[in-house]
Amino acid sequence: MKHRLALARTLIHEPKILFLDEPTAGLDPEAAREVRDLIKRLSTEGRTIFLSTHNLGEADLLCHRIAVIKTKLLIVDTPKNLRKKIFQSRVMITLEAITQPVIKAIKALAYIDHFEQLNNQLIINFKDPEKNRPELVESIIKAGGRVLEVTQEQHSLEDVYLTLIKEDKHEL
Repeated sequence: MKHRLALARTLIHEPKILFLDEPTAGLDPEAAREVRDLIKRLSTEGRTIFLSTHNLGEADLLCHRIAVIKTKLLIVDTPKNLRKKIFQSRVMITLEAITQPVIKAIKALAYIDHFEQLNNQLIINFKDPEKNRPELVESIIKAGGRVLEVTQEQHSLEDVYLTLIKEDKHEL
């Protein structure tokens, strides 16, 4: 209730800029969802919201831009761009069997940076998976491959943060 009261007091004069520090810390799941929904609604009203949080899943859900700070500002960007800058895009394709014609077809594609074979799964590094994934799957099928599953490797904002912090330690 104290969290709700503090948030209500903050919003009563309809500020254009809000600074929220751990707004869902200590709340039960229902109340935390209500606060997240409120933050989303306020954001759509054109308000600027600075959210300071250790809950990176929540930051990923709510924030348009992320700043990572560890005694200094390390980086600022959208969650999607942070993932692209730090991690190479990888797609995992599970096949019924991986044959030589399938491998030859993959090697012929210019947009493939690198690929590995692990049992019946191909792990493929892309330049632009959103653009080239359909063509890749089509090439595999044309080469006689039977595709069982296609998934894209997903990195959390926590993965991004830990990588940035690790890189920052090496610079010291």
